[in-house]
Amino acid sequence: MDLSDLTIKEAREKLHKKEFSAAELVQASLERITAIDPQIHAFLTVAQKEATKAAQDADQLIAQGVNKPLLGIPVAAKDLYSTQNIRTTAGAKIIEHYIPPYDATAVCRLKEAGAIVIGKTNEDAWGHGSSGENSDYGPTKNPYDLTRVPGGSSSGSAAAVASSLHTVAYPAMALSPWHLHLIPSVILQRLFMTMRLCARSHPEKIRMTGRAQTFPCRNTHHG
Repeated sequence: MDLSDLTIKEAREKLHKKEFSAAELVQASLERITAIDPQIHAFLTVAQKEATKAAQDADQLIAQGVNKPLLGIPVAAKDLYSTQNIRTTAGAKIIEHYIPPYDATAVCRLKEAGAIVIGKTNEDAWGHGSSGENSDYGPTKNPYDLTRVPGGSSSGSAAAVASSLHTVAYPAMALSPWHLHLIPSVILQRLFMTMRLCARSHPEKIRMTGRAQTFPCRNTHHG
């Protein structure tokens, strides 16, 4: 079974039927990143240790009958978002060693839903750019044509989705502010999960869409 060729719904169902484990799902994503990302440069940080531990915890919860919307599903977060104990750079060298002591609100919501953060994706530094070429760590390539740009500033998130790098042709969940992946989603013409989460939002309200979509909410905070 190709674990990179599942929808999120299919992955959830198969996880709860124990056709494979969250640990196997995460490992499949990590192996795909290792094999493909050197050409694309979608990721700035791969959280192998943290993701492996989170997958083991997810398998224990599944065995106990716990049911959460995204339990055991690998996701990637744009490097704009703070992730506790995982390097966060916003694509800028000036903070290349920054390890946040907390998660951004949107990341918290994903984790509460059971998602597993496997890494941080490349971006135009500080989100200032529209091509994916302005990251201090080097540009992200368009996975369909390495001579072209993927768009930005959420270049890594879009390229990771298009390349199924986090189990997510699982229409890939790459956490990114909705307005910053308009250009990449148009260029790559991929189904993109948009998540503009606020402090009072609920994971079950996350929707998949082929176009930019916002969610009305109050007290919006990205961390």
